[in-house]
Amino acid sequence: QEEEEEEDPLALPGDIPLKIREHWKIVRANEIRDEEEKQENDDDEDEENKNPSCFKNRAQAELYHLVSTYADISHTRRIPDISHLSQKKNKEDSTLRWRNQKDDELDAILIHAMTHIHRTRNRVSKNNEKLAKKVKAGQEISIDDTPRDQGFARPTVLFLSPMRNVCGRAIMRFLKLCPNAHGRADAVNKLERLENDFLAGYSSDETSSDEDASDEEDDEELKRRKKKMQKKINKVTKKKKKYKTHVPLEYKELFRGNQDDHFRLGVKITKAAVRPFVDFFGADIVFASPLGIVTAMNDDISAADFLSAIELVIVDRCDVVAMQNWEHLETVLEKCNQLPKDAKDVDVNRCHEFHLNGAAASARQTIFLSQFETAEINATFNGALCANVEGKFRLRATKEKGVLGLVASPDDPRNLRKNESATLPNLISRQEFELVRVSKKNIQDADDIRFRHFAKVVLPRIRENPDQGQLIFCATYFEFVRVRNLLVDREVSFAINSEYTDIAEAARARTLFADGRKRCLLLSERAYFYQRRNIRGVNSVFFYSLPENPQFYAEVCSFMKNPSPTRNHQSNTKNQFRGGGRGAGVSGNKTAHALFTRLDALKIERVCGTKRGKKMIQETKEVDKKDNDMFVFC
Repeated sequence: QEEEEEEDPLALPGDIPLKIREHWKIVRANEIRDEEEKQENDDDEDEENKNPSCFKNRAQAELYHLVSTYADISHTRRIPDISHLSQKKNKEDSTLRWRNQKDDELDAILIHAMTHIHRTRNRVSKNNEKLAKKVKAGQEISIDDTPRDQGFARPTVLFLSPMRNVCGRAIMRFLKLCPNAHGRADAVNKLERLENDFLAGYSSDETSSDEDASDEEDDEELKRRKKKMQKKINKVTKKKKKYKTHVPLEYKELFRGNQDDHFRLGVKITKAAVRPFVDFFGADIVFASPLGIVTAMNDDISAADFLSAIELVIVDRCDVVAMQNWEHLETVLEKCNQLPKDAKDVDVNRCHEFHLNGAAASARQTIFLSQFETAEINATFNGALCANVEGKFRLRATKEKGVLGLVASPDDPRNLRKNESATLPNLISRQEFELVRVSKKNIQDADDIRFRHFAKVVLPRIRENPDQGQLIFCATYFEFVRVRNLLVDREVSFAINSEYTDIAEAARARTLFADGRKRCLLLSERAYFYQRRNIRGVNSVFFYSLPENPQFYAEVCSFMKNPSPTRNHQSNTKNQFRGGGRGAGVSGNKTAHALFTRLDALKIERVCGTKRGKKMIQETKEVDKKDNDMFVFC
């Protein structure tokens, strides 16, 4: 009984090296002390969370146990933490707030990566010592006595991230949890360069480096003078500081700092130090973006040889990678574990047999971390690129609530602003979801069927609507081009906002749309992902295809809640004759109409909820195939 009581489900397992476990206790003890000083812990928290020799919570412990099985994992419920953005600014912790962000799931995966590197290097170093002793003793080493303990290159872990700022936070957390990065002043080489390259400009308001903090203390008087002068100027000019209330906190966190998506970094771990900015063939872990590796392979064919011995691939923020280019990620996974074209200092006698046989991909562990589940992630995870013999685990949400309630409420879902001062008087009366039937035989023609239905049914409805302000949303750029060409052929007055549109031209298009000089606005999901601009003058929204991110559906629909801009007199008089006396920008019914097929089951589940989504897909079996189902939510 005493042994059963001593066993703690949150305790660190014994397979983690002792050096890493002891350092984890130090890190956790410091974090617990800081939390107690700030009094941020709730009274209902379990005492186990305050034990430095254990994991933080049960979710972190369970994730580590799954990862330690070396099976492929698709974690599509990783919600980024943005609680630090809503905290009050303090002079003490404002400069280091990016260091204290909570990411328990990433900590579990980084500990697994460090454990894997530690085991690999210890095995190789011990075998080197044994072979050196035999050489000194004058013994002959046969091929049978040579240990098979390494691959064609040294790096065994690949960490892929979409942008520098996201990767920089993971690197700093890796250094904080790595015991080799502590113990002496020069344990981490080129630390200042590392922070400048990945975390420079992370936040000009809240975060900066330690040197900037000292400079701020010296220049407090100058800042006070500037504030006083600015207040006087505001009183004279009667100008108030403008805030972009429509930008959500998640967007601010993601695009804060260096947004470069082209980078590569090799990190070498020795017994008492960590050396970043080393050559890839001499590194233990490589932090890079998919684009950075693909461009290197295009420049030199043999540049991808360092991927031949990768045993662990971690892809962080797959939802953001999908917004960039998912094909780059697939290209990198294809190049992993291939036979090198140029062997550099490789002892073939010590290579693993499955590496020599070209079967190293079957022993590689791949971990996908995403905020939500997409068809691209499932296709790659279930395909030949993830063929791990240890099996696969999928972590996904069993029940989705949906975002229909956010659209129907008078509050703004983009910034959780309540409608207390009646600034959002327009409410959305109808949310329509139309199912476009696609049979099993015509799955490959699903895009053509959707396009024909849009051209025959939806587009006439847009043209016959007497009100201005028709917003058309497309999920992919191919759909965007197809709909754009259709609007040109039908001579519809419209403006465009895509990811390839210049910023000035996009702003001009939104202005023309808001003023009523353009009847429709064509918007792509990737353009809205990178530039969360507030669009005025929207009376109805037509989703040619639902967005991958369910929050985008609520945010785009919330444009109809904005107060309608004042238009010129000519447009008002025209709309009075066309719409029965209603002025431009004033619509009786604010509606959102979305097209979907059975292939969009994941999108429907996230937007409408799990229960509604299943009914919307299943109940169509009893209806005539020629009809399209319409689901209306008021």
